[in-house]
Amino acid sequence: MWNNLIKLTSHQIIIFGPPGAGKSYFVKNLCEAYTNSKENIFTTCFHPEYKHGDFVGRLVPYTKDEKVVYKFIEGILTKALRRAYELMVDADNKEPNKVFLIIDELNRGNSSAIFGIFFNLLDRNEDGWSVYSVEVDKLLEEKIFPEGLRNRIKNSSNNKLKKLIYQEKVRIKFPPNFYIIATLNTSDESIFYMDSAFKRRWEWYYMDENNQLFPKADDKVIPFGLWNWLRQIINRILTNEEISNRIRGLDDKILGFYFVNSKNGFIRITELVNKISFHLWDSVFRQNRGLLKDFFKKLKEKLSLETKEENYALYKNVVSELYQIIYMISEIYEMKYKEIYENQKDFVKSVIDQIFSKLQNKKTKKEKEKLLNEIF
Repeated sequence: MWNNLIKLTSHQIIIFGPPGAGKSYFVKNLCEAYTNSKENIFTTCFHPEYKHGDFVGRLVPYTKDEKVVYKFIEGILTKALRRAYELMVDADNKEPNKVFLIIDELNRGNSSAIFGIFFNLLDRNEDGWSVYSVEVDKLLEEKIFPEGLRNRIKNSSNNKLKKLIYQEKVRIKFPPNFYIIATLNTSDESIFYMDSAFKRRWEWYYMDENNQLFPKADDKVIPFGLWNWLRQIINRILTNEEISNRIRGLDDKILGFYFVNSKNGFIRITELVNKISFHLWDSVFRQNRGLLKDFFKKLKEKLSLETKEENYALYKNVVSELYQIIYMISEIYEMKYKEIYENQKDFVKSVIDQIFSKLQNKKTKKEKEKLLNEIF
């Protein structure tokens, strides 16, 4: 059931939506459906004090025989990676069991700083391996590749694993059986802002307050050429004076050629919709979300004028799904902040009433001034 809702076409997935929608529960069940053991699931939660050392590993001082010594404490990423490599060796070039790292509340920590150099590993090839590799120090190397695992890799037939350890300095890549699934609350104005480069490396799914997931997972695709045409239309609308004059730093927000990656010359519509929808909501129109309706109106007009008849229905479907997701996010956002405003209004009124009540009990001007100084 759960693995029918999201197909693991991406190795990094974010489930975003309002608080209480059931995102964490969904992610837990999704991961359990895709792997054969709970030992292959690792969980952490980001928060403002969470650091790179907590995530990857750090040296911790302690006293032994009246001397200060240091011990390396491995982080959750190191534990999950080691498990993924172990299962790669076990599989012996067959399909390995999957390993999942679950990150709750991704936007409550400084995600780019927490990932650090491992951010480079989020880019994946079509075979699932990281495009790039990163060099690690001796302490981390010994935790990810302990002696027993190193010997097993040397004796295995997995040449890609061997290549990582047969170097002067060991390098790390995310293997194809390693997945990161994160959750994020849309109604939070993130404690830490996630930059566009970081967000682009994830596939996004929206979960509404009724535990419904959007867009629905399917296998529909469009040729890369059609995506490039749609991208150019969107960029022309965003750079139009009517919108661009009201958006700051627009050059960093237009859609680049590789904003969505293709596989064999095609792009999945699901991936296209969820990446663009969150980009428009959280990056382009973050400071002026009232412009979203104008944007969609102009997009529909442009499509009807500039799109070939045989492609129009497909584009219309993509734009309709984009609008549906953004409309739902907007509804929840507006409801939440309207509720906060109403609650704050009542609170402020009650505080003012209490202050005037106390002032009335003070007879002299000096007593009233003293009370106001104590309050403010």
